[in-house]
Amino acid sequence: MPAHDQVTITRPVVVTELPTQAVTAVPHTPTPIATATKTATAVTTAQPTPFPTSTPEPTWPTTPVLFVRDGALQRWLPKTNEIELLVEGVNFNLRYHGEFATFLRETEDNHVYEFVLHHVPTQTEIIATQIAAQELFTEAGPIYSIPFGTVSVSPMGEWVVFISEAPDSNYLTLSINKLTIENSIINLQPAFNVATDVQREFAIRFSLSWENENQLFWLASSGIWGLNLIDSLPKPEFLIQPSTNTYEHPGVVDANGNYLPVTKAIIPSIWSPDGRYLIAREEGFEGGTFLIIERETNRTSIIPDASYGAYSDALIWITNDSFLHFNLSGKITHWQVQAEDPFALAEIKSFQFEHGFFDNLSQISDNHIRFSYSLLAGPATSWIYDLNFETGEFSKLSSDLESREIVVYWTSKNEEILWQPISGSSSSIFYDSLDGQTSVNLDVVFGTGSCCWYWERADSE
Repeated sequence: MPAHDQVTITRPVVVTELPTQAVTAVPHTPTPIATATKTATAVTTAQPTPFPTSTPEPTWPTTPVLFVRDGALQRWLPKTNEIELLVEGVNFNLRYHGEFATFLRETEDNHVYEFVLHHVPTQTEIIATQIAAQELFTEAGPIYSIPFGTVSVSPMGEWVVFISEAPDSNYLTLSINKLTIENSIINLQPAFNVATDVQREFAIRFSLSWENENQLFWLASSGIWGLNLIDSLPKPEFLIQPSTNTYEHPGVVDANGNYLPVTKAIIPSIWSPDGRYLIAREEGFEGGTFLIIERETNRTSIIPDASYGAYSDALIWITNDSFLHFNLSGKITHWQVQAEDPFALAEIKSFQFEHGFFDNLSQISDNHIRFSYSLLAGPATSWIYDLNFETGEFSKLSSDLESREIVVYWTSKNEEILWQPISGSSSSIFYDSLDGQTSVNLDVVFGTGSCCWYWERADSE
């Protein structure tokens, strides 16, 4: 494979600090919380330094990028090469939910953090609650995170859910809150509480997931439960039964050293667009298989030759009842769910690619999907490909990406990417225009200690 050519960026980047007003901590209460801060806008334009005539300037992104550096949320405007300092005090666990960024901010109380909801377009924020963070020890030193199940925000930031342990109950309760913003005023309006069948002692393993913006679900020993937040009277709905299959785990033996059966777990992977079907993992020891489950009937079918482990197959829904399966062998199969009795899968067509690891799948049209492909042996190299799954035509879009595994951050139209190596010594973030040009190392823009990169969404998205 050709060597990866690193492009050095020589044009300067000017950072403009935006003055931020003080923020007062507001604990979560059952009453609406008023707006907190608003940051003034001030931008300084950088004057780019021309590249030498023998070195053409690389292609630059067209979409602004949000990122964190030195405990501050910042915005890079690549068209003018400006960086705006949006808000400071971004200490841990930054996540993006549509127009909102959520994160932990340090307080004077040691290891007690404010959970902040920051609205990026208006630069206003609200402190939703205070959380005693978990301290985790690593080789690089201690890190802090929100305990599992403490709070969850919907993908686009419309709902905030707090998980509480009521003193008069042995079960966890969900506090559902509506997040709104009007005239730069943020409100977190309590809507209703929902009791679960998850016992308090299992809170550390409890976590919430989102099927879509208004569909919440969680995993319990009794199975998978869901909640439709736009129902007039939302009530927990039992969605998927737990597995009854067992496996032998080497760490579970009786007094004579004989293996004891351990029940497998059904772990949600991806719901179909209409929520009728679930692709799930049935976990065993260090791996397992993929299943397709019909939500209303719990009818189940094993997806042929689909498995996960140290390296896993990749799957993606492309219609309400059909999906693509990328096998490590390089076989790509288009499956159709057959809802009649017996419940089964029918192969529409299949394509053969090279043996390797497929990841970062994203559908861009009715018949096109883009994905990363990585070699599992030989040079640690990955690429971005486009597949027309009607014709079976593959198109290589990227330069050689030097890593065995990568994380890809797609723009909303999948026209360009940021990517980061998972394997190897590099922790840099790269830009690739997906037109065959060499990837650009953006460390000189973001800094070597940056993280949490995110393509800013347009107002119309």
